[in-house]
Amino acid sequence: MADPYAILEKNVLLYDTVLLFRESDLLVEFCRMIAVKTVKKTVLVLSQWPVNATAENITFHQLTPEEAGQLTALYYTYEFSDNFLYVSQENTVYASLYNFVRTGVLSPEEFFGTLLC
Repeated sequence: MADPYAILEKNVLLYDTVLLFRESDLLVEFCRMIAVKTVKKTVLVLSQWPVNATAENITFHQLTPEEAGQLTALYYTYEFSDNFLYVSQENTVYASLYNFVRTGVLSPEEFFGTLLC
């Protein structure tokens, strides 16, 4: 098993944005959106599910559930980079961009577009 901290440490420097997806339905919706959108930034997508999508400037990396859990804990423990974003619908005590989708302020397309800006 690869060290998830080493994966993240290396990749926040290599990519403009590193996204950690914790729900498969959001990942599926993201893959649908990038199929029709041009992405100018370099993006690394981390998830515990295999992805069959391809898009220019986007790389997918599958994690084990344990690695995903470790990176989630790291995300909530220490804000070390604006390049590392946690993408989740879960209700937490932390502010979440997805709350704008849940309340109707943003559409899912606008939400994912914001992540890629």
